[in-house]
Amino acid sequence: GADNGPIQRVNAGGGVCSPVTQAQPGERHRLPAFLPDGRHFLYLVQNTDPSKAGVYLATLDQPAGHRLLPDRSSAIFAPRRKGESHDHLLFQRENTLMAQPFNAATLQLEGDPFLVAPQLSRTTTPTQVAASVAANGTLVYLAGSSRSEAQPVWLDRDGKELGKVRPMGDFTGLALSPDQKFVALTGSSLQPGLWLHEL
Repeated sequence: GADNGPIQRVNAGGGVCSPVTQAQPGERHRLPAFLPDGRHFLYLVQNTDPSKAGVYLATLDQPAGHRLLPDRSSAIFAPRRKGESHDHLLFQRENTLMAQPFNAATLQLEGDPFLVAPQLSRTTTPTQVAASVAANGTLVYLAGSSRSEAQPVWLDRDGKELGKVRPMGDFTGLALSPDQKFVALTGSSLQPGLWLHEL
């Protein structure tokens, strides 16, 4: 989205942008993320009114989204693994990484939110979750109380640490490749650039 206003769309070949969501005056819609069906997407609404801010769900053809979570962070869809009954939404609450069961068929939250990681490092965009989930449910996130302490960590689905990802550094964001062989790390002003690390 723009600095203020709705999420916008543009054809892959370029052209004029058109709004997808409907933003109230002074409201910002940011950080969209599609669900697997390719139509529904999650996005963050920033509003000075706490009752209107949070994580929303909308579709490309229905611009009036509805609020799923009151948290002021982006949200990540984590698909269920074999034997699990729910997908999950991951989001940031204060400095923690949280998850809540989510039914992608009914598009409803189910169950209570629970802690995934107690110390999540913030990105240069404080509302963007410093984590990524692969198609098979594998999670990687930046741990640490500050970006200079950022440490990507492998976890299993129960939150047990399986290992650390090197290098550790002043990174501000990350994305895991679908085959889990690489992680892309966004550098900061102290360590600029886009870094591709082979796992």
